Amino acid sequence: MNILDVLLLPKKVYEKLTGKRHTLVLGIVLLGVADLLFDLFESRQRILVGKVPSVLYFNITLTIVVTILVGLIDVLFFSLPLFDLFKYFKKEKSISNTGEHLVKLMKIYICANMLVIPINTVFHLIFSREGFEQNPMASVLLSIYILIIPLWISAVVSRGANAIYGFVPQLRKMVFLAVFIWSSILWHVLGYIVDTWLIVLIK
Repeated sequence: MNILDVLLLPKKVYEKLTGKRHTLVLGIVLLGVADLLFDLFESRQRILVGKVPSVLYFNITLTIVVTILVGLIDVLFFSLPLFDLFKYFKKEKSISNTGEHLVKLMKIYICANMLVIPINTVFHLIFSREGFEQNPMASVLLSIYILIIPLWISAVVSRGANAIYGFVPQLRKMVFLAVFIWSSILWHVLGYIVDTWLIVLIK
C-alpha cells in the first residue's frame, strides 16, 4: 500500500462499490452528520440546555431532519451535475446502467468527505481556541484549510471516478479540475445555507 492508497483510498475500494441504495441512505445520513458536526457541537447548549420538554423534542426532531436534509442536498447537488459531465466524457462508450453509476459516484463523494473528517477536526480545534483569530498565523492557516479540503476531496473523487469509469489519461486532469471547482463552490454555498437558513430554525 502506497501513500496514495492511504490518502485517497485504494482503487479496489471504489471498484467494489455497488449500486445498492440502502447503503447510500446510510451514507447520506453520515454525510449530513459530517457537514453539521461542528455547527451542532457549538450550538449544543442552545439546542439542549434549559428547554421545556416540548421545545427540547422540537429541537431534537428538527436537528435530525436538518441533518438528513443537508446530507441529501450535499450529495445530490454535488453528484448530479458531475454525473452528467462524466457521461459526456464517456460519450464514445455509453454507460449501460446510469442509475448504478450515479449511486457509485454518490458513494465516492461520501467516502471523500469521511476521509477529511480528521483534518477538519484538527483545524476546528485550532480555530476555536480563544484569541486565536488575533494570531498572525490565523489567516495563513485558514487559507491553507480553505484550499486543502477541496483539493483533497477532489483528488479522492477523481481517483474513484477514474476507477469506475476508466477515463483515458487525457481526461483525468479535466475530471479533477471539474470536481475541484464544483466542490469549492458547493462548500461555500452549503455553508451559507446551513448558517443562514437551517441552524437558525432551532429554538
